[in-house]
Amino acid sequence: MITKFIQQFTKKKVVEERTLLIQNDKYFLVDKKGKEIIQQVRQNTGNDPYLMGLYLGRQKGYTFFPSLSLLELIFPYGDNIVTVNDDVAFLFICGRDVFGKGILSINGKCAENTIVLVQNKDKELLGFGKRVHPITSKKEVVTNLFDVGDFLRREKNRD
Repeated sequence: MITKFIQQFTKKKVVEERTLLIQNDKYFLVDKKGKEIIQQVRQNTGNDPYLMGLYLGRQKGYTFFPSLSLLELIFPYGDNIVTVNDDVAFLFICGRDVFGKGILSINGKCAENTIVLVQNKDKELLGFGKRVHPITSKKEVVTNLFDVGDFLRREKNRD
């Protein structure tokens, strides 16, 4: 599931299967030493550790929900990247979509109905979305699917 998710952004092998740990529906990146520790915990307690390694995301049904850490691993290899101006960057991390006026550049094909990474003018990852309309359209060009402000919005909604 995670491999299919990563392939939406790049053809490069970002995460090796041997470094993955899947606990229930959660995916973690674990090095060789981490796997040894897990084996020791299993032998000594009969239980699996609750968390181990770098959290990459979770699978719910047929959908994979990435962590920001996984997106940061993918980002340097992204095939399709949309760069936005400061105003749009702020709106994007607040959960808004991207309109053509705020796009500074497009790297890659970024064809309609593809998943694209969104970055600000300083090349900082903001999140990802789906390219839905032409740049000249009055409608949104990139629909926000996940952004770095997601965690803060979820925390605010918990209160």
